[in-house]
Amino acid sequence: MTKRGALELSINTIVIVVIGIPLLTLGLVFVRGIFGKLNELSEDTFGTAQAQIGRLGQGEARLITPSVVTVKQGKTTKQNIVVGNDGTDGSFSILLQDRRQPGAPSANQVEARMVLAAGSTNSPTVNLKSGESITIPLVIAATSDAPLTTGLNSVQYAIEVKKDNQPYENGAFIINIEKGSGLFG
Repeated sequence: MTKRGALELSINTIVIVVIGIPLLTLGLVFVRGIFGKLNELSEDTFGTAQAQIGRLGQGEARLITPSVVTVKQGKTTKQNIVVGNDGTDGSFSILLQDRRQPGAPSANQVEARMVLAAGSTNSPTVNLKSGESITIPLVIAATSDAPLTTGLNSVQYAIEVKKDNQPYENGAFIINIEKGSGLFG
């Protein structure tokens, strides 16, 4: 009798362990996902807050761009370009130029693009009245095999704004690539 009871106890223990380990693993993955989303949400929120604070400090700025954009391997991030008209009404064109230096990750690995209306070219043209501004979203993406940057090999982009085909304002930003994170790292 005691052998039979011991056998049932060990089978119950095995069943509990076999079911418990996957449930524990799923629970840990779920919690990790929740904290990952919270981290992304807080980064986005603080990034937006910093951009708004930067706008306050620049007053009637004609061009607001990020100075440094950090993106993780295999991820995408969003930033904004703001163009403001501080003079007379006019037609503004915005051009995003890749100024990649030798040694920087290739365009297949890291890229920035403006999010434009359907049918727009890479250089949008908008009419702005005096005191108006336009916000153009930027999407920056890095592949999972993009090399990490150290500052010297960062990807560089220039932004050129023309008003009525005359130079109006220039800006630039760099893209730094950080190590992407895996399932538990």
